[in-house]
Amino acid sequence: MIDLVNRRFVPFYFNVGKGQTGYDADAAAFIATVDNRFAGPSVPTPPVWILSPDGNLLATIDNYAPKDEFFAKVREVLDKHPEFNTPSAGEAKQLKAGGVAAGLIHEELGEYEKALALYEAAKADPAALLGRARIARHERKWDLAKTAVAALERTGDDAYADDVAMESAYHLLDARSWEPARTLLHLAIRKFGDSERMGEMHFSAGVASFFLEQKDWARFHWCWVMKNIPDDCNYMRCYMAATAEAMPYANPELGGYKGGKGMISHALADKARDAAMKDYEKLLPEWKAGAGR
Repeated sequence: MIDLVNRRFVPFYFNVGKGQTGYDADAAAFIATVDNRFAGPSVPTPPVWILSPDGNLLATIDNYAPKDEFFAKVREVLDKHPEFNTPSAGEAKQLKAGGVAAGLIHEELGEYEKALALYEAAKADPAALLGRARIARHERKWDLAKTAVAALERTGDDAYADDVAMESAYHLLDARSWEPARTLLHLAIRKFGDSERMGEMHFSAGVASFFLEQKDWARFHWCWVMKNIPDDCNYMRCYMAATAEAMPYANPELGGYKGGKGMISHALADKARDAAMKDYEKLLPEWKAGAGR
């Protein structure tokens, strides 16, 4: 989802609540011209808006929509408006050259058939096998995903060992095999300390812990990401999960869990985050001593 947005959109965040974190007077004034429900002093939480460069509203998506629903809506917008789905000069050059690099562009744009054709032509190339595994996972074609991951593991390329672990964990998580998934993820976290997928591993280990009714360990993993790799693309997933006890919105990544009631504010969410951080600090010595091995 992030790759697709970064390739074709300019994402930005603002708050329409005057005096609150992220308040943007110009943005607040603009959206009132698009939808007059947001013109008053007290306004509802806006959805995610997809706008054309000249300010026309193309689509809206609920703020708390599941990621697959979000992805599908963004793809729908691009399909309806191909004028906004043109490759950059760099992309055009790579697409013309073909190969795995071109396949990755198609994959990130959600053009899976085109991506798979290029990945399959690359046969046993590890990057192509990983791409096939990702696409199969996104499409929930688990037999194909397992086949691709097994082929990737057989290449013996150590550079992809963390990918084998993470993709294998996804199979277990989908099957709700929480304990095996967490065990695998704990081993991977300790083994692949420099992995670019570390945020993903900790987030997923937190999800497994949550469903194992070990919410303190779930918060430990989510807070680990917030504390240690705050620039990771999984930061907000971890923040939303770690503060779920205060959130009055169903979290689709936690089975629709909704711990809070009434309205939520930045102050209340940050208070829940600080409480979660206490679990992190409490359990950190146990983790360092080998807990979860």
